[in-house]
Amino acid sequence: MLATAVTGLWLRRRDRLYEARWFQRLVLFMGPSGLVALIAGWITTEVGRQPWTVYGVLRTADAVSSVGAQQAGVSLLILVAVYKENWLAIGFKETEVVFSYRCADADKVDDSLVGHCAFQAHASAE
Repeated sequence: MLATAVTGLWLRRRDRLYEARWFQRLVLFMGPSGLVALIAGWITTEVGRQPWTVYGVLRTADAVSSVGAQQAGVSLLILVAVYKENWLAIGFKETEVVFSYRCADADKVDDSLVGHCAFQAHASAE
């Protein structure tokens, strides 16, 4: 994943990011790599921990995390808040892009978008 990011930066600095079809395909296939890495890390942790606990080498009390319930709850709330904000920011930006493309051809769109296009034209004129 890091090599993909560095390659993308290298292509961007040489103004070839949008012409490199091979890189676009690579990024498309790299989409699920974060989830795969997350699950692989979890499996590695659990596979490494369980045999020691099952065979009595490691006590169950020593196998659990030392993080308390309150700390885990706060961590989960922060994670949810950050993901929510990112999701909303990306959603609003995508909506803005979609409307800007539609407003470019305002004479071809239906009446439901005309008010938004007029508002956008008024806002950009100021």
